Amino acid sequence: MKLYPLKFKPVYKDYIWGGDKIASRYNRSIPGENCAESWEISAHPDGMSVVENGKLAGTGLSELAQSFGERLLGTGAEGERFPLLIKLIDAKRDLSVQVHPHNENAHLTGGEPKTEMWYILDADPGTELVAGLMPGVDREQLRQALERCEVEAVLNRENVEPGDVVYMPGGRVHAICAGALILEVQQSSNTTYRLYDWGRTGKDGKARQLHIDEALQVIRTEDDEPLKSSPETISSADGKTVERLLDTDYFRLNRLSLQNEMSLEHDPERFRAYFCESGSALFRSGSHEIPLETGRSLLLPADLEACLIIPQLAACRLLEILPGQSTSSLERKMIDS
Repeated sequence: MKLYPLKFKPVYKDYIWGGDKIASRYNRSIPGENCAESWEISAHPDGMSVVENGKLAGTGLSELAQSFGERLLGTGAEGERFPLLIKLIDAKRDLSVQVHPHNENAHLTGGEPKTEMWYILDADPGTELVAGLMPGVDREQLRQALERCEVEAVLNRENVEPGDVVYMPGGRVHAICAGALILEVQQSSNTTYRLYDWGRTGKDGKARQLHIDEALQVIRTEDDEPLKSSPETISSADGKTVERLLDTDYFRLNRLSLQNEMSLEHDPERFRAYFCESGSALFRSGSHEIPLETGRSLLLPADLEACLIIPQLAACRLLEILPGQSTSSLERKMIDS
């Protein structure tokens, strides 16, 4: 069968630090009192995306990847595993101070590597993130600070505002803090090692589990990779602006600001995912017309024929997510032109 633009049912997580922004901002009906995360596009077993539109409705993303292989993932894919996890995160309260393993050291703890990035959709005035350790703090100094309950003194903090793009490679100590609503793109992983949880308790009244030994094994003490990235305009003409926001080995993020329709040529090398930041758009491919509203996500399979994005109500802004491979032939054509 021919593949088509795919929308998925969100998978909601109600961790103790969540709020109500995902429900209120994006007009979603969410069970429970709060929503910490919405897993938008995921093939991870801890939160499997299921198709909600068309003939494939009810099919899990992992099954799609195994059944369609390169037709879904692209000719540049490694294996039949969907490599990314795309989610919304609403931090009404601070998340724990934590760290994830990276590709080079995940084997030390048996975890899954997890490098991620955050696009700040909204942030209360003065919102901060914990991003790395203070200069000169090594693994042993961090251990001593944890033992003395003085860890907050060795954490580096950064202010953020809407539109910021934050890169968080595996091995970097971090915490999303209260007031931030973000779109997170990450390797398909659910491995998190908590270092510190602000002295709070979980729903059961007990302190949440920490993973200090595992965390100290995977922390990168020499962390010189940039924190924030600046937009780079790829093209801007005829009411269509495309900006490169981040380019890594694992994923790529672009921002599309559209007042007029934009044609996407067939690109067999990779899939493309979209999140509608503002406005709305219609994705037209063959006989399929799939609307994408503010706050919703969509996946374009790699073997999809040419697709037209038509902004609705004058304009829309989309975040485009691609797997991090070498520049595709389609992007080379865009850059060269």
